Amino acid sequence: RFHYGKNELDRCSTGLEKLAYVFRYIMQLDARPDELDEDFFIRLFHSAELAGFTEADREKYDKDMTTELDKIAQLDYAREEGRVEGRVKEKIETAKKMLEDGLDADLICRYTGLSIEEIQKLQSK
Repeated sequence: RFHYGKNELDRCSTGLEKLAYVFRYIMQLDARPDELDEDFFIRLFHSAELAGFTEADREKYDKDMTTELDKIAQLDYAREEGRVEGRVKEKIETAKKMLEDGLDADLICRYTGLSIEEIQKLQSK
């Protein structure tokens, strides 16, 4: 029922027509046409590309992707650790200023979230 030719993608106005076009001509296309720039079609063509890999290419791709995902996870972890460390340093600096102003340790604990032991260490320094 799909009557558009290979060079008539521009006539496809709905997502369903574009999908029918892809199913009809995907084996004849060298690359994803620019008109199919929606995320769904990008992922569809990527999946089709992966399906065409040889077993050796697929294993290499999987290994490379695992390495990349590990790197991303390490960076995300480092960023979060940096944020946490920054927040702790910020709390300590705030507590020091509050101690300098003569505020009570319990009040400092309440507003900074630091423990009483941490405040006492700061007091003794």
